[in-house]
Amino acid sequence: MTDAPRETDLSGRSRPRTATTIRIAATAGATGPLRLPLPGLAALALGAVIVAACTPRLTAQFRYAGTIPGCAPAPAAPTQATLVRVGDGFSFAPDDGSLVISGTVSPDGGFSGQLTTAPPRRDIGQSTTKPAFVLKVSGHLDEEAAQGTFATPRCQVSFRLPRQRPSLLP
Repeated sequence: MTDAPRETDLSGRSRPRTATTIRIAATAGATGPLRLPLPGLAALALGAVIVAACTPRLTAQFRYAGTIPGCAPAPAAPTQATLVRVGDGFSFAPDDGSLVISGTVSPDGGFSGQLTTAPPRRDIGQSTTKPAFVLKVSGHLDEEAAQGTFATPRCQVSFRLPRQRPSLLP
């Protein structure tokens, strides 16, 4: 009579090989094959599917970044800006700061959005009846760049931000 095939686990115990285990190649430092029960493998596969389904695809996200002319009453230094498109929406961060202008992108690539804030304190002075401070951005997106206009109550600048493709290298 032939005995059923046996295998040795990491602790050195000999066990019969069963249909409910899958052998996985040993990792660095391991002394024998690893065993993973099929229910554990199924749970791992289900977890991977859930994570993949719930994570936004990087290919559906377009990022444009670069410098825009400074926006101040006197000539100002250029500042960094970022525009990110996801689907039919976008977010624009002038000066890569905490203010983010959101809006919509039309099928032809046109975009527009605005952010209404309280006026800066230096503009209020003695009066509390100053109008709201509205930041606006509009323009057009394509495969290579975002071109547009960024406007505040103080000034208006035109910009061109090149598309930043994701890098697979760190």
